[in-house]
Amino acid sequence: WASWCGPCVEEMPELQRFAAAQGADGVQVVGLALDEAEAVRAFLRQVPVDYPILLDRPGPADASVRLGNTRGLLPYTVLLDRQRRVLRQKLGPFQPGEIADWAAAGTGPD
Repeated sequence: WASWCGPCVEEMPELQRFAAAQGADGVQVVGLALDEAEAVRAFLRQVPVDYPILLDRPGPADASVRLGNTRGLLPYTVLLDRQRRVLRQKLGPFQPGEIADWAAAGTGPD
């Protein structure tokens, strides 16, 4: 996500609700900000989230590209397993209520 990405900003409350509903054994949400550190800090003061936020500089070798975002567009979401293997990828924003179904489809039954 990035502070200047409108669709990213719009889906953050939905990601926050999903993260809060997961509990200790559920899917862990981690935000990856492709932005300047001060812009991220300022944004999070206005729109706080409880899940961890990592920071990377946007560019041709940023973390989203390394995770398969070959088009370099945002928002970009990746579901990883415990061994950090990519299970699912989504380019573009989630619709309300879509995240839980998307994650469940990627993790399969326990």
